[in-house]
Amino acid sequence: MNEIDDIKKGVKKVSESLSHFMETGHLADNISHLTTSASTLRILAKKLDEIRNKNHP
Repeated sequence: MNEIDDIKKGVKKVSESLSHFMETGHLADNISHLTTSASTLRILAKKLDEIRNKNHP
């Protein structure tokens, strides 16, 4: 369950970060921020998929 809790915390961090990403006002910074957030969410989704496959083969 620790893995799932870690993933939940990761998703929460990305969510909080995305709620404030427009504060800089710089398009390049915002695009970089969105790209980083998308990459983080992709990694977290992959971990969830691995856990699901391990528990429900």
